[in-house]
Amino acid sequence: MSVFRLGFTKFNIKNVSKICKTKDLMRTQIATIIGVERKDPEIDLNKPKPWPYLEKKYTFAHYWFGLDPTPEHMDVNSKIIIIEGNKASGKEVVAKALAKEFGMLYKPETDLNELYINHKGFDYRTLNKYIAPIVQAVDEKMFYEQPYHKGVYWMKMFFYHQRFEQYVDALAHLYNTGQGVVLERSPYSDFVFTDAMHKCGFLPSDGIFNLLINFFIGNKLLFLIIIFSSRLLLSCPSSQHL
Repeated sequence: MSVFRLGFTKFNIKNVSKICKTKDLMRTQIATIIGVERKDPEIDLNKPKPWPYLEKKYTFAHYWFGLDPTPEHMDVNSKIIIIEGNKASGKEVVAKALAKEFGMLYKPETDLNELYINHKGFDYRTLNKYIAPIVQAVDEKMFYEQPYHKGVYWMKMFFYHQRFEQYVDALAHLYNTGQGVVLERSPYSDFVFTDAMHKCGFLPSDGIFNLLINFFIGNKLLFLIIIFSSRLLLSCPSSQHL
């Protein structure tokens, strides 16, 4: 994956101003989004072809000689839409519908099975009965059954790691092709979930975790629209910390 555009000076202040146009008087950012059927076809005709970042690297030479400049790929739909919400709140339905309506790339919510099951099909969770609880592979089912399990911290860290990688992939796709991306959940929401889990006693401390989140994503350039999907609110269980 080519993420060269995410760093260095490819996205300097001058380039960003071309994408996030502002009113001179009030300096208020203008943001809009257009459905595929109502989008002017001339917009896509005048854009360069998407950079094949999965097969071809974007090197320093491309940057130095101004080849394939990032702003020329961008249009009003070059944004990342994040659908937040609890389980079974309809995030997938909303995300797929938005991606279709606005011609964006849809990426489903991350799955711990991608982490716990290796390329040969071996499930590391089968080893849980042989190892100490603090190093067991905890998934969502285990968390709901044993919310005070000592390995919940690692489950939270693994979820954050996967969401962070998916978000970086979304940025790489956006910068290299100009196509917007729709995600289910993001690393930004982990601030909220970590705080709630800490208050319920599921996590011993949220200080280190929030420090890591701030270090990794605190200064990333954003093109975000966040939508919250909710059906019900759950309170902390009344059981005592085991």
